[in-house]
Amino acid sequence: MNRTRIKICGIRQPDHAHCAIDAGADYIGLNFIEGSPRQLQIPQARNLVAEICNASKTVQPVALFANQPLAFIQEVLDNADFPIIQLHGDEDRAFIESLDTVQIFKAVPFDLEKIDAWRNPPPNVAALLIDAPTRPGELTGGSGRSFDWDALANLDKTDLPPIILAGGLTPDNVAQAVTTTRPFAVDTSSGVESSRGIKDPTRIKAFCKAVHSANSD
Repeated sequence: MNRTRIKICGIRQPDHAHCAIDAGADYIGLNFIEGSPRQLQIPQARNLVAEICNASKTVQPVALFANQPLAFIQEVLDNADFPIIQLHGDEDRAFIESLDTVQIFKAVPFDLEKIDAWRNPPPNVAALLIDAPTRPGELTGGSGRSFDWDALANLDKTDLPPIILAGGLTPDNVAQAVTTTRPFAVDTSSGVESSRGIKDPTRIKAFCKAVHSANSD
């Protein structure tokens, strides 16, 4: 069985990026979502992407957006070398097809109707990130809540892209999540923070170690 990959999201500091790389992360998420405590400006992100690419030839930076204008996304891509972007909003197929120079992680809540809409996706959709549903007035992603992993494990994945599991994953529960669902990747943000928006290197290391242990099992 292929190993479950690791995405550490909401990185803001170079030392936290290096920690994630050293711990064995495969993807590092840089957040451009307005109002998020993890939001970056373009100059910060450009510097972080350079740090990541200089430190590793295999770890990929991922830019996060939600319902933001195509022009802004393109401005980010013009200023920083992101091979992958993650879309957390209501972006449709036409919007995604217009971004045909990059790979897309499309985030959706665990809702069967919304998941079914991404069967037979556009060719640049590299993965479907399934997260806990948001509550009214809540920003998408980073809520720290999980959902029914058994239901995800039993989901008919015919014609779906590879699955990234998100939502409430921590160093304490991620091994169980991997064992239950065997996703392509797992994604965490608040689960490796000491406080909202502040990453904790000890928790980053513990999270990655737990995933590697589950992969070995």
